Amino acid sequence: MTTRIEAVLRESLRQLIPPIVWSVLRGVSLLLKREARERFYEKRALRYLQELPPATPCAITLRGRTIVGIDGGALSNLFREQFYQEFLRFNTAANDPLILDCGANVGMVTLYMKSIFPDARVIAFEPDRDSYAALENNCRGLDGVRTINSAVWVKNEELLFAPAGAVGGYLARLAGACNDGKVIVKAERLRDYLTERVEMLKLDIEGSEIDVLQDCSDRLDLVERMFVEFHSFAGMPQRFSTLLNVIEGAGFRVHVHGSMEEPQPFLEVAVCNRKDLRVNLFCYRVSDRVREVMATSL
Repeated sequence: MTTRIEAVLRESLRQLIPPIVWSVLRGVSLLLKREARERFYEKRALRYLQELPPATPCAITLRGRTIVGIDGGALSNLFREQFYQEFLRFNTAANDPLILDCGANVGMVTLYMKSIFPDARVIAFEPDRDSYAALENNCRGLDGVRTINSAVWVKNEELLFAPAGAVGGYLARLAGACNDGKVIVKAERLRDYLTERVEMLKLDIEGSEIDVLQDCSDRLDLVERMFVEFHSFAGMPQRFSTLLNVIEGAGFRVHVHGSMEEPQPFLEVAVCNRKDLRVNLFCYRVSDRVREVMATSL
């Protein structure tokens, strides 16, 4: 009975609505159904990745691209952060914004940036051998993307690196770590890449961020916005105020997201991958127009 009523209503609407409008509405309906179907399969694929054993290499098709990772759960989380939460989204008038993705991991930030800014120029740095192999694969065929198998640092040299899989390797010297199990990686001076306006500088470099930003301090005026993931190694000086001084000295305002929040930190602070604190810093500049609005609202 319900189906018959729906058919009658549909036919009545067809007679009332001009054919060209009906055709457009039908096309929109089909498009929405297709998008809903794609999102359903995408979420199912992400659940599948979450269920894989830790450190399981994987390959899956998402948003029309075959994406590979070195850990299913980590790949799922990275994809959700960028393409669902979109917590690094920003607006720019630049036609081909320059984006530096430092600590690119398997390339999820780079892929996201290219999805919202197709003409963006992205330079993606990743020192870990396995993560870089995935990054290179995931960015293959993308115009304007350059991948570099290096850490970013304060000078060009070779350094001891502690691989840590999906949780992020780090330069051994920063953690006071011994040389056991470490590998030698190439490091490049980030300052040398700050020669023109940078729309987004993303730093997820596992403890190197303070030294690198100090070295770049006289060129940070070229950077419009930064995302900095701050890390402190257990047993080592935190230097959080040093980082904030560099950021504020470059004229940025800061918005903070906690990333390792302990329910009772006076009783216990967990250590993960030798780190006891991880904080996400969103560093942005206040435009002249915003300053005017803020001044008049006081």
